[in-house]
Amino acid sequence: MWISLRAALGLLGVVLVHLVGSPVAAQEPFGDPTRLEGSAPLAVRAYVDWDELITETAGGATEPQFHDAVAQTFEQALSDFGVPLDSEAERFLLCRVETVYDSGMITFAARIELHEPFGADGATAITWHQTWIGTTPVQDMHRLYSIGEQCAADFVEAWEAANGR
Repeated sequence: MWISLRAALGLLGVVLVHLVGSPVAAQEPFGDPTRLEGSAPLAVRAYVDWDELITETAGGATEPQFHDAVAQTFEQALSDFGVPLDSEAERFLLCRVETVYDSGMITFAARIELHEPFGADGATAITWHQTWIGTTPVQDMHRLYSIGEQCAADFVEAWEAANGR
């Protein structure tokens, strides 16, 4: 007797709940735009994990230069889109970029994250994020400098959807 994939996955879920116990709370995806309702004003931050092989191969491009470019274009694009910004806000947006160089290609992962205060110790929790990956030949690495703008555009699209704009 054959059963559908959906039925098999449902059955597997039931078995796992019985083996591990029922979940404490319902989960919602971190990319759900409803998590962005009313989430402003925001501070802006950038984090870059730069593969030094890019600097050695392409010459001239360094981690601090790339970090500054991502941070500046991210903040400027958010401002241009009309997102209320405040450098002192407890909530902040982080544009995180990680790069890897191999055989003339730069692979990158970019992730936009909304961090909100959590607990009395000043720690934050990521309450929304969106991630994408890409590649570019090292001779076209100038394309990487638009990642800050793309982080802003992706956030604004979800933020506007959540706030009825």
